Amino acid sequence: EEKKQEEKKDQIKIPKQTVKLSKTELATKDKLIGTTWVNARGIVFEWKEDGNFFHNEIQREWVIMGPKKVMISFGDKTTILVFDEKYSVFKQYHSNGELFSEGKRTN
Repeated sequence: EEKKQEEKKDQIKIPKQTVKLSKTELATKDKLIGTTWVNARGIVFEWKEDGNFFHNEIQREWVIMGPKKVMISFGDKTTILVFDEKYSVFKQYHSNGELFSEGKRTN
Protein backbone atom coordinates (compact mmCIF):
# COMPACT_ATOMS: atom_id res chain seq x y z
CA GLU A 1 0.00 0.00 0.00
CA GLU A 2 2.77 2.45 0.94
CA LYS A 3 4.67 1.58 -2.22
CA LYS A 4 1.61 2.34 -4.37
CA GLN A 5 1.19 5.74 -2.71
CA GLU A 6 4.89 6.52 -3.18
CA GLU A 7 4.65 5.59 -6.88
CA LYS A 8 1.64 7.87 -7.33
CA LYS A 9 3.48 10.82 -5.76
CA ASP A 10 5.79 11.17 -8.77
CA GLN A 11 3.04 10.99 -11.37
CA ILE A 12 0.21 13.18 -12.59
CA LYS A 13 -2.73 12.11 -14.69
CA ILE A 14 -3.43 13.77 -17.98
CA PRO A 15 -6.07 12.54 -20.41
CA LYS A 16 -5.55 8.86 -21.25
CA GLN A 17 -2.01 8.63 -19.94
CA THR A 18 0.14 8.84 -16.85
CA VAL A 19 3.50 10.56 -17.10
CA LYS A 20 6.50 9.94 -14.85
CA LEU A 21 7.81 13.29 -13.68
CA SER A 22 11.42 14.40 -13.72
CA LYS A 23 12.95 15.70 -10.47
CA THR A 24 12.42 19.29 -11.64
CA GLU A 25 8.79 18.63 -12.55
CA LEU A 26 8.21 16.77 -9.29
CA ALA A 27 9.56 19.81 -7.41
CA THR A 28 7.05 22.02 -9.26
CA LYS A 29 4.21 19.65 -8.40
CA ASP A 30 5.26 19.49 -4.74
CA LYS A 31 5.30 23.31 -4.52
CA LEU A 32 1.72 23.53 -5.87
CA ILE A 33 0.00 20.71 -3.97
CA GLY A 34 -2.25 22.10 -1.24
CA THR A 35 -2.07 25.69 -2.49
CA THR A 36 -4.78 28.18 -3.41
CA TRP A 37 -4.34 31.16 -5.71
CA VAL A 38 -6.48 33.98 -7.09
CA ASN A 39 -5.89 35.97 -10.25
CA ALA A 40 -6.59 39.68 -10.80
CA ARG A 41 -10.05 38.76 -12.14
CA GLY A 42 -10.98 36.98 -8.88
CA ILE A 43 -10.75 33.46 -10.33
CA VAL A 44 -9.63 30.81 -7.82
CA PHE A 45 -6.95 28.24 -8.74
CA GLU A 46 -6.59 25.36 -6.28
CA TRP A 47 -4.35 22.30 -6.16
CA LYS A 48 -5.76 19.72 -3.74
CA GLU A 49 -3.61 17.41 -1.60
CA ASP A 50 -4.34 14.52 -3.99
CA GLY A 51 -2.89 16.47 -6.96
CA ASN A 52 -6.22 17.36 -8.56
CA PHE A 53 -6.63 20.91 -9.82
CA PHE A 54 -9.77 23.05 -9.58
CA HIS A 55 -10.48 26.30 -11.42
CA ASN A 56 -13.34 28.12 -9.69
CA GLU A 57 -14.38 24.80 -8.09
CA ILE A 58 -14.46 22.95 -11.44
CA GLN A 59 -11.91 20.17 -11.82
CA ARG A 60 -9.58 20.69 -14.80
CA GLU A 61 -6.71 18.71 -16.29
CA TRP A 62 -3.24 20.18 -15.85
CA VAL A 63 0.28 19.30 -16.86
CA ILE A 64 3.70 20.54 -15.84
CA MET A 65 5.51 22.15 -18.77
CA GLY A 66 8.78 22.86 -17.00
CA PRO A 67 10.20 24.46 -13.87
CA LYS A 68 7.57 26.80 -12.39
CA LYS A 69 5.34 26.43 -15.47
CA VAL A 70 2.03 24.57 -15.88
CA MET A 71 -0.65 24.33 -18.55
CA ILE A 72 -4.32 24.02 -17.64
CA SER A 73 -6.87 22.59 -20.06
CA PHE A 74 -10.37 24.00 -20.45
CA GLY A 75 -11.53 21.58 -23.13
CA ASP A 76 -10.66 23.35 -26.37
CA LYS A 77 -8.69 26.15 -24.64
CA THR A 78 -5.60 26.23 -22.47
CA THR A 79 -3.91 28.71 -20.21
CA ILE A 80 -0.32 28.74 -18.99
CA LEU A 81 0.76 29.80 -15.51
CA VAL A 82 4.36 30.80 -14.82
CA PHE A 83 5.29 31.09 -11.14
CA ASP A 84 8.01 33.17 -9.51
CA GLU A 85 10.94 31.58 -7.65
CA LYS A 86 9.12 31.66 -4.29
CA TYR A 87 5.80 30.40 -5.66
CA SER A 88 4.03 33.47 -4.32
CA VAL A 89 2.78 35.01 -7.60
CA PHE A 90 2.11 33.89 -11.15
CA LYS A 91 1.62 35.34 -14.61
CA GLN A 92 -1.20 33.83 -16.66
CA TYR A 93 -0.82 33.55 -20.43
CA HIS A 94 -3.09 32.56 -23.29
CA SER A 95 -1.77 29.63 -25.33
CA ASN A 96 -0.55 32.15 -27.95
CA GLY A 97 1.82 33.65 -25.35
CA GLU A 98 -0.19 36.82 -24.70
CA LEU A 99 -0.24 37.92 -21.04
CA PHE A 100 -3.80 37.52 -19.79
CA SER A 101 -3.70 38.12 -16.03
CA GLU A 102 -1.58 37.86 -12.91
CA GLY A 103 -2.28 36.18 -9.63
CA LYS A 104 -1.06 35.54 -6.11
CA ARG A 105 -1.03 32.76 -3.57
CA THR A 106 -3.63 33.05 -0.82
CA ASN A 107 -2.43 30.36 1.61
